[in-house]
This record gives sequence, structure tokens and C-alpha cells, in this order.
Amino acid sequence: MRDDPAGTIAAKADELTVLWPALAAALERDNGAPGPPSGPAVCSAGVVNADVLHAVMTLQREIPAARDKACDLIREPRQPRPVLTCLTALPRLAGRLHALGHTGAENRIARDMARWTVLAKSALGLRVPDRPIGRRCPLCADAPILVTVGAEGFLRPAGKGVAVEWQHSGCIRCPGCEASWTVSQWPHLGRLLESSPSSPTPRRSPC
Repeated sequence: MRDDPAGTIAAKADELTVLWPALAAALERDNGAPGPPSGPAVCSAGVVNADVLHAVMTLQREIPAARDKACDLIREPRQPRPVLTCLTALPRLAGRLHALGHTGAENRIARDMARWTVLAKSALGLRVPDRPIGRRCPLCADAPILVTVGAEGFLRPAGKGVAVEWQHSGCIRCPGCEASWTVSQWPHLGRLLESSPSSPTPRRSPC
């Protein structure tokens, strides 16, 4: 099964609006000053966390660029805006793209949203890496290896701060075509693997 782009975009936008301030706060703790460092990634307190710095710089560059591309496609005027403003605009812009038949652009925003979320969570230690299961995707022409999706931490309001809530999806995903199967769909996936010529032997259900 493939995720609905509109649902993915809205959900990831909500997550990223929480993760972005957390990234900025983590960088501030490392750097000893608000925001990304203007010079080399080294300060008097030590070396800035490279993963956090990379995530901040990537999101600062790519989220406004994605907003600008969407605005251009739907012929909507645009001006420079902060990252969070651009981020919160993307679900609406993706909806306009869909209505105008630009489904490829809409899907690209969905993929970017998912990638940005993984990048931010990995930098903050909120994501366990995916693990390959040794079976190839039955839906892909190039048949990449399927993976079990690692546990994810979600930031939830708690008092005056936030707490981490860990969730285990029990989902198997193809990193190529992005098809995914939840636990209840594993028997169906098993049947697909049994009938797929790309599936290695012995052919067994993943459940």
C-alpha cells in the first residue's frame, strides 16, 4: 500500500513544526548562541553536533526552495519567508498542485517532507535506523531490499517543556517505490513475495 500524499504532507508538516524549534534549540546548546553559527562549526564549548548542523542547514535551504517551486507552478506571488512560514504553507500549496493536475510536484513534496522528518529525527536521536529483512520488493522493477521501519520518538507537550513518546510502527517499507505494509498486511505481503520472481529462496512470509 502507498501512503496518500495529502495525508503524508499534512502529518509531516505538523511534525516538522515541532522538530524545527527542537533542532534550533539543540544547535543553540552546542553553539552557545541562538541560531546556526555564522562561521566554522566550532565554538569555545567544543565542536557543534555535525548531524544537527547538517539538518538545520538542509531544512533552511530546502524548505523555502520547495515553497518557491510550488508557488511558481501555481503562479502564486512569493516573497522570502522564514522556514516555519514556508513549512506551514506547503500543505495548502500541495493541495493546489493536486487540484491543478501537478501530481508529480505534489508527490515530490510528500517525499521531501518524509525525508526532512527522517533527517531531523535522526539528528535529534529520535529515530532508530531501518533494518533490512533480506527480501526484495515485489512491486519494484529494480527490486530493492525491504526494510522494517525503526522506532520513532515523537515530541509531545509536557508541562513547560516536551517529552518523547516512542512508537513502534511494525511496518515493512520499500525504500525504492515507498510502498509499505503494516502488521495486518504482512500476510498479503507474504503472498506477494511468494509469487514474485525477484524474491530470494526460500520464500517465506515476513510474519
